[in-house]
Amino acid sequence: RCRARCAPWPDFDLGRGIVKLPKKVPPASAVNWKIGYARVSTQDQNLSMQQQALEEFGCVRIFQEKLSGAKAKRPELDRLWRELRPGDTLVVWKLDRLGRNLRDLLNRIHELEQRGVRFVSLRDNIDTQTPVGRLLFAIIGAIWCNRCKSGSAR
Repeated sequence: RCRARCAPWPDFDLGRGIVKLPKKVPPASAVNWKIGYARVSTQDQNLSMQQQALEEFGCVRIFQEKLSGAKAKRPELDRLWRELRPGDTLVVWKLDRLGRNLRDLLNRIHELEQRGVRFVSLRDNIDTQTPVGRLLFAIIGAIWCNRCKSGSAR
């Protein structure tokens, strides 16, 4: 997809992940795309439950990976990250799908906020555009800072 928001092109499974194209591609002028990210830790696990939830929420693209979240290199997440634009919404099934640990998760959420990208976690019922969602992340961030100061953070 070009920077001018052309419709997505077909992607192929090269063993690193699969990008599921929507049944109905939004017009190139569409803004505020909902983009999903689904991940399972092993090749034996199934992404279908996450994929279904993301589709029901209205995601126009879903990036999928089958590898451990503890790995620093997650190619499909990196591709998704490059495609996000201000006004988009990044949707995950659960918080632990996005971050390797709490620090990584908070850094990612902070970067999304700086870029003007909304974040939604379906299972955790978190939406960073709502006051409750912002409050929750402020509390989590405060807890993390307290743990860092006491030396007990990972």
